[in-house]
Amino acid sequence: MTSGTRRRIGLVILGCGLLLPRASAAATITLSTASAHGVNLDLGGSLTLVCSDQTSTSSVASGASLTTPCSGGMTLSRGTASYSGSSSATGSFAGTLSLGASASYTVEGDPLLAFFNDDYVAGGSANASFTDSISVFGGPTGTPGTLQLDFTVDGTLSCSSLLGGTGNCSFFPNAGASLSGVIGSQGDSSFLSNGTNAITLDIPILFGQSGTLRVGLSAFGQGELLIGDIQSFDADFLQTATLTNAQMLDANGAPIADGRIVSDSGLLYPTNAAPAPVPEPASLTLLGLGLAGIGARRWRPGKS
Repeated sequence: MTSGTRRRIGLVILGCGLLLPRASAAATITLSTASAHGVNLDLGGSLTLVCSDQTSTSSVASGASLTTPCSGGMTLSRGTASYSGSSSATGSFAGTLSLGASASYTVEGDPLLAFFNDDYVAGGSANASFTDSISVFGGPTGTPGTLQLDFTVDGTLSCSSLLGGTGNCSFFPNAGASLSGVIGSQGDSSFLSNGTNAITLDIPILFGQSGTLRVGLSAFGQGELLIGDIQSFDADFLQTATLTNAQMLDANGAPIADGRIVSDSGLLYPTNAAPAPVPEPASLTLLGLGLAGIGARRWRPGKS
């Protein structure tokens, strides 16, 4: 981790632009987790962090999981600080796309901690992203449109500070979670709130042209400890962001009923295409009689 731990850690996913016809490639899940605390000495001192960050990538549909725990104390020039935290990320695309991310910590400084002498910082983050090469059909080739991806995301977001009170995740600690989706360099993102989130990501597309879809879920938090404070945050969205529907819109924003997505990974995106009609009971009876008739015509008793 770098000194970027001190700032709000949001997931920004940059794509690779709309591509020329592509070679077949497997989808990938990329996970990264970090949990750390340290001190940035004044007068140009460097940031020293305890614990580490990790990254893993998997192309297996069942995906993977990654966890980085961190705990320990730190002696500063005029006091001590203790930290306990953990960050986790999960992802899979077996049957449907699901991503999970969580980050949390509790940090405490004793009453002698001099924040103006030692710049103590703490933070944690978790990112889970999915990458797939896709082509979207439903409009004339090369014309613009929109791919809408619907997700449900369940989670909890809470922050507390002995000095600053509870429920405020915009000061110290500063925490949050977000969901993003892009094709190429264009996409959409949304911050998540406590509870159940119904998120729609609007992603610009060109019909019939291939591109790299990237969807990412992020949970993050950081703080700078004040004298005698006890801080904690919990951004837990590990119960997965689940893709529930994919809808194509034309250039005027009108829904396209027969839109479809072809992916190199073979993932079946849940589009809004109408399912095949289910036969009515009477139709099933006629079908059964028809099959029986075929059987009767094929079986004939032998001549005596």
